[in-house]
Amino acid sequence: MNILAVDTTGDNLNILLLKGEKAYSHCMKNAAKQHSVYIYDAINTAIVNGGISLNDIDVFACVTGPGSFTGIRIGICAIKALCFALNKKCAPLTSFDIAAYYKEKGIIVPVVSAGKGNCYLGVFDKGEELLNPRFAAFSEAEEIADKYNALLFTYDENEECYFKAFEKAVLKSVKKPIDSVQLTPFYLRLSQAEREAECK
Repeated sequence: MNILAVDTTGDNLNILLLKGEKAYSHCMKNAAKQHSVYIYDAINTAIVNGGISLNDIDVFACVTGPGSFTGIRIGICAIKALCFALNKKCAPLTSFDIAAYYKEKGIIVPVVSAGKGNCYLGVFDKGEELLNPRFAAFSEAEEIADKYNALLFTYDENEECYFKAFEKAVLKSVKKPIDSVQLTPFYLRLSQAEREAECK
């Protein structure tokens, strides 16, 4: 099976191509606010490195959040467009799914920065969800980690570790592919524009 996955939820633009048992990755660092400019070039780079065409992709995968509101939308729109044009299925996965494969032993509290001392967090034990993911202050994440005697986990910049975890999470997600119209963002709070509109 050939799989193309994208992650545009953070500062980096990450593309993963799985061609059978071989993996080809492409990371554009510090691409925040420019994902839309580079995403198709990055996808093309991964495809060329893998020696195949987009038509050879069986399933597309996309990280649907949590993370950057704009980044999430860009990744989902790109994957929806490709699936629609090529009549392919897709598979959603979350930032937490990837985190679960960074640390596969013990309970972890993965956190994704939400800015201004806030974060998105969850609690997982061997990939199983123990607490519904939520938006919270970082101080609350520390309290939750203490409560569960868990490791408070933030993504590091080790590209090799990230892509190994990304690959495992993608392989799990594609076992249950969906139609592209079902691909939706995984948001844990309203966007800034929506929050401001509620205050009016």
